[in-house]
Amino acid sequence: VQSRSVQGENDGILRIFRASDTLPKFKGFYFGDIHYHCLSASKAESVGAPLLFSSQAAQALGLRFFAATDHSHDLEDGEGPESVEGTGKWDMFRATVDSLNSDNEDVIILPGEEVKCKNHRGRDVDLIIINYPEFIRGSHGGSVQEKRHDSNLKELLGRVGSAAATFAVHPIRQTSIYEKLFLGKGRWSKFDLTLAGLTGMQIYDGMNEYFLDK
Repeated sequence: VQSRSVQGENDGILRIFRASDTLPKFKGFYFGDIHYHCLSASKAESVGAPLLFSSQAAQALGLRFFAATDHSHDLEDGEGPESVEGTGKWDMFRATVDSLNSDNEDVIILPGEEVKCKNHRGRDVDLIIINYPEFIRGSHGGSVQEKRHDSNLKELLGRVGSAAATFAVHPIRQTSIYEKLFLGKGRWSKFDLTLAGLTGMQIYDGMNEYFLDK
């Protein structure tokens, strides 16, 4: 184990331990993260870090890739009701990813977005779309005053086809009465999860073992 001390605030010391060996794995297996948010995320619980720092941190953790998947409404030009049809944020995001990938081949950043869309019951679910070249506007959840783009799950999967990877976000997460009544939120059903074009699902949510058991 390698140890390094870094001077912190209030003259404190932050001691970092780094294993000299890599993470155990099978031949041809690569560790990565398919659901990661950068600082452009509007919700505090979804905030990650800038792409450059994230790439460096991923390499230190032993990851070979991660998918940068900010919410589609955070990647729109403008915010909330003032969002416009331009793709300046998206184009800048893709250019940054391309630049970082060309500078560091040890960690690959997969460009993507998290899109809110309608399931077969007309309720909002979240879908991650990875490595699709075009920007996709999802439904805007939340306040009824927000401009809405009513994207349909089945139509989205058909649109991206085999050109991208798609993952169901929080497929087993329960929605509260408030979310159902006022935000239009729903949950992934077996029908939604077996639609053609869905690559996989995020079965572990970081909260407890329930998701893995289910």
